Amino acid sequence: MRKIKVLHILNTGSYAGAENVVIAIIQQMKSQADGIYLSKDGNIKKYLEKHNIPFYPVNRLSVPNIRRAIQQIKPDIIHAHDFTAGILSTLSTHRIPVIIHVHSHPVWARNLTWKSLIFGISCIRYKKIITVSDSMMKEYIFGKCFLKKTISLGNPIDISAIRAKALSASLAVPSDVVFLGRCASPKNPLLFINIIKDLAERLPEVRAVMIGDGELFQETKEQIQAFGLDNNVHMYGFLENPYGLLHAGKILCMPSSLEGFPLAALEALSLGKPVVASPVGGLKNIVTPDCGKLCRSQDDFVNELYFLLSDKKNYQAKSKGALERAGKFSNIPDYSKIIYQIYFSILYG
Repeated sequence: MRKIKVLHILNTGSYAGAENVVIAIIQQMKSQADGIYLSKDGNIKKYLEKHNIPFYPVNRLSVPNIRRAIQQIKPDIIHAHDFTAGILSTLSTHRIPVIIHVHSHPVWARNLTWKSLIFGISCIRYKKIITVSDSMMKEYIFGKCFLKKTISLGNPIDISAIRAKALSASLAVPSDVVFLGRCASPKNPLLFINIIKDLAERLPEVRAVMIGDGELFQETKEQIQAFGLDNNVHMYGFLENPYGLLHAGKILCMPSSLEGFPLAALEALSLGKPVVASPVGGLKNIVTPDCGKLCRSQDDFVNELYFLLSDKKNYQAKSKGALERAGKFSNIPDYSKIIYQIYFSILYG
């Protein structure tokens, strides 16, 4: 049987969590499926070239551009990633089956809005809906209508690859607390600074690093300066390989207000780093008392971070628990097998 040709469609040309997942899917399934990556042009191009993944760049994601790509590539199946890509894909073809892969968990999905309504209409067309956590479709206002075609998969994680990247990283500055994610509202970088401010009152020498860029980068930097935390917090912006800094840190702090399936948490656990996080999205299924803590207030975050940093025995226990917890999510072979089964059942089932 010939290999399945899959057109993966994304709405951004940047490199982040969802893009990393798509690259992993294409790489892991090379013997079973030919994956082509379609998105806006951008810095994603160099990552695709590095992994020898065919790239179809467009100036913007639109129905005409997707239709043109379909005519040239002639895919067997379209694997659209997140909402815009999924909706535009259903409008671009009525012949080729479309799968939607939801990597995020937006607030608008919980209420009756024009976005939730349009997504609901598009769900009628999808052959399969893949989510990264059970909570997505349970909280989506129309989610119950589509549970039969929904499967929750989490995200693929390759622990050995993460550890290898950490060891090969050129940047590895020791720190106590790490923030890894976009400087954007869902990740709550400003709350992170407030947490470090309170923690510094109890541990004046505490060192924190922030990895990631975004629309709140400058505001976060200004808040660091306003609080007089220049010696406590260092912002590194976007890094192609952040794992050296993560490995050199002690704790990952994730005060997010929204999460889908947070790869950063699993990456930290893979390196033996306890995770102190908000009880949102996939974090609720990842972080346990053995490997970190779910915190419901700023004081909870400060107290737990202080406890971990001041009690060596407690830290070592949770570090060991982190490694054990990460092992339960090392799922690359099984993940790829399930994705292939979805493709196969849609095309030949």
